[in-house]
Amino acid sequence: MSAKVVFIHLGSTVPKYLKKNICRTRRLFPNLEILVAGQSSVLEAIAQKVEAKYVPVSNIFGSSELAPAGLARDGLDMKFWNGYWQKTFDRLLVIAEVHEKTTDGALVHIESDVIITKDFPFDSLANSSKLMWGAFDDAADIASIVFSPSMKESRWLANALRDVAEIDNTATDMTALATIRKQNPDKIRLLAATPELAISTNQPGVVFDGLHIGEWVFGWDPKAHWGFRRRRIKINSHSESVADGNLEVRGHSLFFTSNGHVATVSNLHVHSKELRFFDADISKSLAALLKVTAQPRAWYGFVPSGFISWLASRLKRWSTTLIKSARRKIVRA
Repeated sequence: MSAKVVFIHLGSTVPKYLKKNICRTRRLFPNLEILVAGQSSVLEAIAQKVEAKYVPVSNIFGSSELAPAGLARDGLDMKFWNGYWQKTFDRLLVIAEVHEKTTDGALVHIESDVIITKDFPFDSLANSSKLMWGAFDDAADIASIVFSPSMKESRWLANALRDVAEIDNTATDMTALATIRKQNPDKIRLLAATPELAISTNQPGVVFDGLHIGEWVFGWDPKAHWGFRRRRIKINSHSESVADGNLEVRGHSLFFTSNGHVATVSNLHVHSKELRFFDADISKSLAALLKVTAQPRAWYGFVPSGFISWLASRLKRWSTTLIKSARRKIVRA
């Protein structure tokens, strides 16, 4: 039996790239069972459009005010992007909720800004009995792709995440995943990040992008960086393989060559959120971009809408800080 896919989005607003990503996935895999978990009628309508199963999620998830004791991310900046840290952490807990509300079996969680390619190895992943995700650096893992072989393992992961959260209220989804993996090496296997690492896994010739490929090709999100677009970013040790290797589009596949080893790329983390890369067929756009990123330079443009989003988020945080400061002065007076 092949694995099912689940997209999880917490909050009432649905970004355009997520809608396009769900539609893209359906176009590439017409027979794939797709689950969409969320909290809005808009997301439910998107799911219905592509004949995906919509799974409603409680509003407790993603809200620091409603989070159970021990799970609120109050050790982090909760003003950042409307509670971003709470949502990213809770999203991993929702994997178990989705499993509970649907049939048992292998489940692949895909982040909203992560696209899977036609070479994604659903069948081989479904044969694994272990949880799987990617490594980011020594202190953090990444939830671009999270594979759970069963409802039992999803429940175990949710409980492990809760245990970490109760000990450390500054734990993010990334640091929590790394902590859990290091404490339970027998239950979790890393997805191969480079062609060399893929040789020692059960998916030889297949690599997964935790962010090291996407950050090099697409770059960062302009709305988090003053509206400026930058590519060719090295974010971890795997980035060196990308920088020194070669990425090439052949047909509708992306091949990654490094140190004489070749692998197909199963997914791409489009951190820049550029909508054209969420289309069903991105082969021409991607090939053109690879030619651009082959030329080293610091900046690759300015996105006015990204600057506006960045400024709006900063103004909200600055105004909150000023109000708190004014209240303290009044109380002291």
